[in-house]
Formats: sequence, C-alpha cells, structure tokens
Amino acid sequence: MILRRAILCGVLALAVPASCWNARAADSPRGPCNVPPPVQPQRRKGGEALPPLPLPATPLRRTEKKRPPQPPSLVAKIQFGQKVQMKLEDGRDWEYWPWNNDPGDVPSLLHEASRAIGANYGRDTLTFEQLTTNPAERPVWYLSSTEQVRFSDAEIAKIREFLLNGGTLWADSCFGSRDFFESFKRELTRVFPDRKVYRLSLDHPVFHCFYEIKSIEYTFQSPDLKDGESPLWGMDIGCRTAVFLSQYGMSCGWDGHERKGAQAVKPAGARSIGVNMVAYCLSYFRLARSNAVTKVFYEEGLEPAGDFVFGQVSFQGNWDTHPNAIANLLKELAVNTSAEVKFQRRVVNLETSDILAYPFLYMSGHEDFRFSDREVESLRSYLNNGGFLFADSCCGRPAFDAAFRREMARVFPAAKLEAIQKDHPVFSTVFKIDLAAVVFDDYVGVLYGKTSRPPLLEGIQIAGTTPVVYSPYSLGCGWNGVEHPFCAAPKPAESLKLGVNVIAYFMTH
Repeated sequence: MILRRAILCGVLALAVPASCWNARAADSPRGPCNVPPPVQPQRRKGGEALPPLPLPATPLRRTEKKRPPQPPSLVAKIQFGQKVQMKLEDGRDWEYWPWNNDPGDVPSLLHEASRAIGANYGRDTLTFEQLTTNPAERPVWYLSSTEQVRFSDAEIAKIREFLLNGGTLWADSCFGSRDFFESFKRELTRVFPDRKVYRLSLDHPVFHCFYEIKSIEYTFQSPDLKDGESPLWGMDIGCRTAVFLSQYGMSCGWDGHERKGAQAVKPAGARSIGVNMVAYCLSYFRLARSNAVTKVFYEEGLEPAGDFVFGQVSFQGNWDTHPNAIANLLKELAVNTSAEVKFQRRVVNLETSDILAYPFLYMSGHEDFRFSDREVESLRSYLNNGGFLFADSCCGRPAFDAAFRREMARVFPAAKLEAIQKDHPVFSTVFKIDLAAVVFDDYVGVLYGKTSRPPLLEGIQIAGTTPVVYSPYSLGCGWNGVEHPFCAAPKPAESLKLGVNVIAYFMTH
C-alpha cells in the first residue's frame, strides 16, 4: 500500500509533460556486449544468384495501424566521450562507444519495472548539450562506462542544477570498472564539494521499497567484498538520495546476462535493485520537487535575539536532512505559543562554535557517525550547563539510531536513554498527546514489525530534568508538509505537535 501510494504521487507529478575519456580499467573486460559474430564465408556459385523480384507498376496500398502515444520518458541515457577502437579475436577492427557497452540495459530494466510495478515509462539517449535541467522532462539521468570520466565545468554546473531541481543521477561502473568508479566519485566532489559520497547500507529504503533485498549475489568472489555487501554508493540532498553509483556492474544484469570476467551483480539481484531504484525515484519525485524550492529564513543573518533561536548540529555525514521542514516547525511554534520565535536556523559545529550561545540544539541524520573526543567533551559540558539537545533518526533509519545511542553513551557513560512515559510534561506542554492514539506511517511496520517498535520519545535524565530528548522515528519528515515515502514516523500533524511540545518543554523547564 505504501509503495503504491508513493508511486502514484510520482506518476501524477510526471504526467505533465564530458567530456570523458581514457584508459579502461585493467581489471575489467573490454568492449561491448553485442560484438557481432564473424561473417560466415559465402559458398554460393555464381550461377545460383536469385534474380530481383518484379515490382508492380503501381505500389500496393496498405492500411497501417496508428502508433499508440509514447509514454513519458523516465530515463535519459547520456551519450558522452569518444569512440574506442579495438581488435577482435578474429582480427577484425571494431569501434564502440564506452557509454553504450550494453544497449539493452535501460530498455530491459524499464520493461521489467513495467511488468513488476506497472510503471510504464520510456527512455531517451541524449548528449549533455541536448538535456535540460528540468526533471519533469526526464527525472533520471543515467551514465555507464568502463572508462575514466572527466566532466567539463559546464557539465558539472548542469548536473548540479539538475539535482538541486529534484532530479536523480544513476551511474553504473560497467563490468565493475574501477577506473569509472573512482573517477566518478571524484567528479561528484566537484558537483557538491560539501557532500559525502557513501556506501548505502542494506537498511536504505532503495533495498526495501518494492522488493525486499536482504543480501546481494555477485558474479565474482573477492576478499575485499564482504558477504552481501551493497554495490550502491550514494549522495544525499536533504532527505533523499539523489545520486546512485554502482561500484559493480549492473547494466548486464538489467539486460539479463553475465559478462565473462566482469565484477558485477548477478542478473536476478541487479533487476530487483533496478526496479527498486525506479520505485524510489517515482516515490520521491514530488518531495524532491518541493525541496527544490528552498524556504528562506527571513531573519537569517540577524544577531540571535528573543525567546528562541533554532540551532542545528553539523557533523560528518548528511546532517541537513530536512532543508525546508524546520521553517514549517517554527511557523507552527509561532502560531500555537506566545513565544517570540526568531525565524533563524544557525548551523552549530560542536568543536568550533560557541555552543553555549544556543541553548537549544537539534540534530538528525541517516547513517552512522562518530563524534570526536573534543565534540564529546563539548556536548557534555553544554548539557551539564543548561543546554538542551533534541534529536531524531531521519526516516527512522537504524544506522543513525545505533550511532546516536553509542555516542550519547560516550557523552554520559553513567546515564542512558530511557523511554519517556506518558505523564511527562513533554506530552502536554502545548498539545495533549495521547501515546496510545498516535498514528504512524506504514513504513514503521517495514522497519520494526508489529510488536518490536521502540518508544515514541526517549530521554536522558539529569538533576530532575530531561536535557536530551530523542525519537527513533523521523519527526522531521512530518514537518516537511509534503507526503514523505518510506519514512518511519508519526503522521505529519502529530509530528508537528510533538515538535512544538518538545521546544515548549525546553522553554518552560
């Protein structure tokens, strides 16, 4: 149900209509998958040739069926780089495009996605010059090659604009090419120097949004490859993963075959991951387009003043998961309380900022993270001197949840996070929250099942107060104001009420 609803949003939203080069990877095969077989010698005698067929004086008329309207394009396969020459085993010279080693990859994947989830979309093959940065035209750009990649400055700017507008970029290290993989990661740092490229863990929604993928099978074995390790790396923009880079080849698997000598995902797994990537893109399309319009804090840049200023902790990894949600929360706080709310968000570095100037701090994230020793000491001192920390696990992701619990145990070894009971004032400061009546999004059941769900809020007690409030669910997703797929969270209205209550509790206690 959750996938069907999320994909429907994407379908409705879409209904309206480098230069690269160089050395192939030494550890991957060379050449396309569709090299033609040697031409068989002709053994016909000269007198056996057939005469041309006679044509009628007047061409015959025929009735042709009208072609059905073409489906909207979902994927643009990008044509880039230069042709490469190679000599085949039979001595023939052959030219091929490294970006098109397997011409059947995208058509086969979209055919499989249409069969599996009913998403009927087309594809295009275009150059960078032919592409526009409007994702409503083609939501996904796809690159695949065995060669090193180097984008021009204009191409970097175009990719950046496309992603910020809500587009998604797929990249496949064809045959497991190390040259393409390493060079593409390098180019991503040129697109967004301040963002992290990281390996996606198997708790990422892309492994659960249609097919439930708990392990990956590969066509090769390597001591460097952990059992069932994810082939996908990603880069996030806000809460969504906007770039998917496969370290090991998936294009051949999408086309239903294995390439000898390639480091690749086996076809069944590659197709399952590919269908999930289609589902993920469609489901996040509306949210991605909404977040493309960044809300401006109209008091940004002013000196902190008044009752409340929102401080957000930055750390290694994707800490800015809700670019527009905080403005919605502050608006809700201003409407429902008498507090003089300053519409500011200050980014706070625990090592370098004067964090005592920000009595309220918020943090959220997706993946594992680790505080430095200096950050641990800074946060301990801050909380012992009246500071307040509010945190949630974006999308309810287990990796961040485990990391937050571990790091708070370093901050307060003698204390631990415990469930906040229903009679705690945090559930009644502004809105009366009935814990038994809180309604969660469907994805909570995917992550936690029906019986093992953690408490809604947990906290650390110090001297009779609760200076740390944490939710293993993603309250921030509910603050967005747009339907958020694959998010373990209370419904948006309840998430906003909880957010307001937590801030009000901080201000009154």
